[in-house]
Amino acid sequence: MARLEESMAWARQCVSLGERTDYPHALASGYEGIAECLIFQGRWDESLAYSTRNAQVAERIGQQDRLAWSHYDRALALTWRGDLAGALEAARIARSLTEVTGDRRLEMVVRGTVAWIQVDLAQDEAARAEAQAVVAGADEFGGRALRGFARSMLAYFHTQREEWDLAGDVFAQCATIFEGTDQRMILLYSGAFAASVAWRQGRTEEATKTIEATLALAQAANSPHFEAVARRVRGQMLSEQELWPEAGRMLDAAVSVLEQLGSRLELGRALYARGNMQGRQGNMTAARADVERAHAIFVEVGARRDVKRAARYVQSLRDY
Repeated sequence: MARLEESMAWARQCVSLGERTDYPHALASGYEGIAECLIFQGRWDESLAYSTRNAQVAERIGQQDRLAWSHYDRALALTWRGDLAGALEAARIARSLTEVTGDRRLEMVVRGTVAWIQVDLAQDEAARAEAQAVVAGADEFGGRALRGFARSMLAYFHTQREEWDLAGDVFAQCATIFEGTDQRMILLYSGAFAASVAWRQGRTEEATKTIEATLALAQAANSPHFEAVARRVRGQMLSEQELWPEAGRMLDAAVSVLEQLGSRLELGRALYARGNMQGRQGNMTAARADVERAHAIFVEVGARRDVKRAARYVQSLRDY
């Protein structure tokens, strides 16, 4: 439901119970819950610390399924912090543990996350195979949340490849699956991408409604990372409408927050978007500064698709 503060409060009560009664299962459950809430608030280092605590308890009591979840949480935090190689390693460890425990649900979730990471690494064929397998597995396993999650991963794959119609079809399936439910978490992290796809397809009104709903949800959830991602997408929309002051405010805010949080991959994307806006206005010096910095970030985090996109734009600016 994306009520992160309430969720974290209950998780802290689990930790308190575990400490008070020397009950390690409550401790581990609480650590996992806190780690996940911190991820969606963009508090990467704090989340990783709680995932480590969860793993330590899991190892002490020999609970392999709990250990698998700790590595999955670590993979999420590293992905959105911008350590793609580390994230892929953590996700693969989590997946190997699911083969031991037989946790099919977590297996599907981890494989979807692997696909998300792989498409950013431009490992497209591997990402496609994983994403499609997760959709098939989720449909077999059942449950709205898992089926919607699987499709959000496949939609991200198509979005990053700029396959707008395919991405739009999959996002529409997500919307149908979640219609009438109170599931909010998937909209929190995929709403900006769904809005971007609708915009590219010319569905302007739907794109605007989706990005505004995502912004409102992120603000209500106290999720500055995903609020900043939504601001970046909204800024791109406004820039393409040549609404320069509004676009500039959105993109400046996105860059500022993502830099403060240490969200390197999305910081690169926000800088690229702001550089593109500057270039459209003829401010070539500012455009080059933003896009060259974005390119350096993409190289550092290993986001090969973004590297190529930024390199092309850097070259066009130098040739200007």
